[in-house]
Amino acid sequence: MPLAPDLLRPTILAIGGATLASTVALAQTDSTVTGFGEICFQRVEANGFVKIAATGGSNIAIRADGTLAAWGDSAYGDCRFPLGLAGVVAIDGGGYHALALTADGSVHAWGDNEFGQSTIPANLGPCQAIAAGEQHSVVLRMDGAIVCWGAGASSSTVPHHGQSVVPANLGPVSAIGTGRWHTLVRKVNGAVQAWGLNSSGQCSVPTNLGTVVKVDGGGHHSAALRSNGTVACWGSNDIGQCTVPAGLGPVADIALGGGFTLALLEDGTIASWGVASIQEETPPELDSVVGIAAGGSHAVVIQADGKAQAWGFLGDWAPPAAGFGRVVAADGGWRHSILLRQDGSVVCVGANYAGQCDVPADLGPAIAVTAANHRSFVVRADGTLAGWGAGVGYGEDYVPTEPSIAGVAAGMHHNVAFRQNGTVFAWGRNNHQQCTVPADLDGVVDVDVGYAHSVARRSDGSVVCWGRNNHGQATVPTGLDDARDLAAGYWHTVAARSDGSVVCWGSNNSGQCNVPPEAYNIVQVAAGSAHTIALRSDGFAVAWQPVPNGYHNPALVPDNPGTVDFVAVGENFSVIIDVPSCVSLKDGRDGDDCDGNGVPDYCDIESGAADDDGDGRLDACEIAAGDLDLDGVVGAGDLALVLSAWGAGAKSNADLDGDGTVGGGDLAYLLSRWGAAP
Repeated sequence: MPLAPDLLRPTILAIGGATLASTVALAQTDSTVTGFGEICFQRVEANGFVKIAATGGSNIAIRADGTLAAWGDSAYGDCRFPLGLAGVVAIDGGGYHALALTADGSVHAWGDNEFGQSTIPANLGPCQAIAAGEQHSVVLRMDGAIVCWGAGASSSTVPHHGQSVVPANLGPVSAIGTGRWHTLVRKVNGAVQAWGLNSSGQCSVPTNLGTVVKVDGGGHHSAALRSNGTVACWGSNDIGQCTVPAGLGPVADIALGGGFTLALLEDGTIASWGVASIQEETPPELDSVVGIAAGGSHAVVIQADGKAQAWGFLGDWAPPAAGFGRVVAADGGWRHSILLRQDGSVVCVGANYAGQCDVPADLGPAIAVTAANHRSFVVRADGTLAGWGAGVGYGEDYVPTEPSIAGVAAGMHHNVAFRQNGTVFAWGRNNHQQCTVPADLDGVVDVDVGYAHSVARRSDGSVVCWGRNNHGQATVPTGLDDARDLAAGYWHTVAARSDGSVVCWGSNNSGQCNVPPEAYNIVQVAAGSAHTIALRSDGFAVAWQPVPNGYHNPALVPDNPGTVDFVAVGENFSVIIDVPSCVSLKDGRDGDDCDGNGVPDYCDIESGAADDDGDGRLDACEIAAGDLDLDGVVGAGDLALVLSAWGAGAKSNADLDGDGTVGGGDLAYLLSRWGAAP
């Protein structure tokens, strides 16, 4: 159950301290938040994209400086582009793999490689264009020859339909395109040719196409863009994907998805035909579009300001904002992650087909967040619960109206919460008694839930589990009485002990309980469906789950993640958060700089400034305003302190007028502030 860490929790910002002087903080930027595994996201600029591509469920963009950003569903690593890849001038996405072309003509590939589609042929030579099909890759070399590899090297069984077999005597080519299982080219002489699967006529190129400037393929259809801005389409038309709208204005670009066609008009607007949802869900605010791409079931565009927008199934990912804000905690569901900022606001990234990322506008400040499957919950600062998204019929999306809630955890079909008094309640599916809370359970300070079991940690470090126990996940190891953190996966449970060691029990079918030797001095743990991630006291994230293919390994921590302050998980992905120190008022909290040093008060406090009364306001400011006893009002207690310090020098807090001596001036100032609340 992700709460903000104690030093960063929105309602408990104080860390104490003897000095009254404000500290000079080190650096203030937004948190660095990185998601990896079956979905991926990271901080990317709000603008600056120049080209876009889409795979089956992810989006990859080229920035103006030639580097890449990626977000979306990354089940096969299609978001995990090579570290350090730069100078990119073109990208394209296949089913679950991607290709990139750099300025020197070299080609790079990553993602699904089941049929060798991501294995670049040796001695390929410099290339001028790339195209990716469902499971095959095509490049156009500088000499006009094309090279194909991956699925389709033969014409036998699915997915081999000959799409990678270059026809004999093809001749020099000037443009290439791919469909799901077919390949298209425009030859130097202007003719268009296609080969591969032709089940719906997608390779039966119409005659008299005219002058073609681009070719592309979809699931079972093909299209050509003519030099006069018109579009020709052929192949499957079962849902209208080849019914070009009458009177369609001059078209500047086309992109084909699984069952739809997307067109960018010369005036910067978008048109589409085929899958109804692509048309119906097109964002109404799209303006001045300059680039388009289509995945299997989603569309993504770039606007003139460099911003990207996506829509469709698993494509309703907004590209991560230009900084997530000062995120201090997170949790994940199936394909989304909910993030808690230090100021108590909440942001969500990921799929939103069930409204799981529709954060209520009137939510108010939160102190804890949790997510599972297709829903999200938060605990507000006032102790009430809020939730949104959808369940599947077990009441797991119900939002209890209980007061005084301290924390909550969401599982596949049930949820568990604990109150400020340490008692626990649960709701949702109860087929394995996962919602039947033990009668004597109290003193709880943390909870988590697995697929069908529940876990709780008491303030004394003891652990209690209940619910399904088919893998021993609810059988607490003997002697575990000093847990400092606790997490539940689908069928396993893990705890960090007070000595920094980790103990794990339950299913180990994916190695999720094979605690590695580098998991020492652990301060936090999190568990996904079948993987575990832990945070060491030195800020190093350790994760484990051996995955044979390695494509979407949620335990494969990205290279050079920096110092990690918090870890979280979704079903099959992980999140690491680096919370930097503070230096300027970049987060909009302009009214919270009481000492005027340009640093938000909460950052001063985080860096060591005194806030002994824990109200989130610098003690130095309160004292300077006359509240010497920090009781929240200038009154008799403060007068007594001035009189007791009468005649003292400048080092006394009672020297309110700063003249170097506690005396009449300070008394006059105090009386002028009488009754005020600093």
